[in-house]
Amino acid sequence: MREKLIKWVAHEELMNVKEASRLLGIKYQTAKSIMRRYMKTGKINRCNKILKPSIIHVPHIPDIALPKPKPKLAPNMTLEAKLEYVDLLLSAERKSEQQALA
Repeated sequence: MREKLIKWVAHEELMNVKEASRLLGIKYQTAKSIMRRYMKTGKINRCNKILKPSIIHVPHIPDIALPKPKPKLAPNMTLEAKLEYVDLLLSAERKSEQQALA
């Protein structure tokens, strides 16, 4: 049915998507999706297969300490809460620097 839809609408331009979907007995939204996919990618059939990953030997990678991302301030925080939050971040950063030096 997909092939007929594309043939009638795109290649031979015999009718529009609405008429072709009615004749083929498929929903108009489905026909539009088929045509949109065909125009974008050139593919006719859908591909919803879940591909199983093949087993690949991965060499051991040592654990590396990655820097923690700094959390963002919430836009609805009050000024006092923001200042307190920044002070906490700075004190935690100072502690970690002191521990690294020790």
